[in-house]
Amino acid sequence: MLYALLTGTAVWFSGSVALAVRTDTGQTLPAISLDTLQGTTVRLSDYSGRPTVVNLWATWCAPCVREMPLLQQAQAGNPSVHFVFVNQGESGERVRGWLETQKLPLRNVLLDTTGKVGAKFDQKGLPATLFFDGQARLVTIRVGELSSLELSQKLGMIAD
Repeated sequence: MLYALLTGTAVWFSGSVALAVRTDTGQTLPAISLDTLQGTTVRLSDYSGRPTVVNLWATWCAPCVREMPLLQQAQAGNPSVHFVFVNQGESGERVRGWLETQKLPLRNVLLDTTGKVGAKFDQKGLPATLFFDGQARLVTIRVGELSSLELSQKLGMIAD
């Protein structure tokens, strides 16, 4: 009985780690076009050239909401890193209103009303944060809420 319990725990832990922290190589920032909150269109690949953090989020997602102040502070404190906030499935009006209510002055907020970025990287949950190096290569993905320590470690992985 104890052996079965230990084996089950080990399998569960391994699966949790694999889902929470995936290392994907061979993928790059895609040329997917998205609208900004200002109504212009940009491609994700436009952020190539320096390390880039792409956060997939939604206003209704509690873990997304909890980690947003941490990401905003990281954006303000790391000017050499692009932080891109790709909202999943919500209107510009809703996102703008939510950001104003939360008093979050984020740059690079994009709208992905059809979920094409999440689909491109096979993401089925939120939040999902993708870390790209300065050559636009995907280094790692974190699914779930980021802690300050995790964010710091992952920024170290993409620093040039």
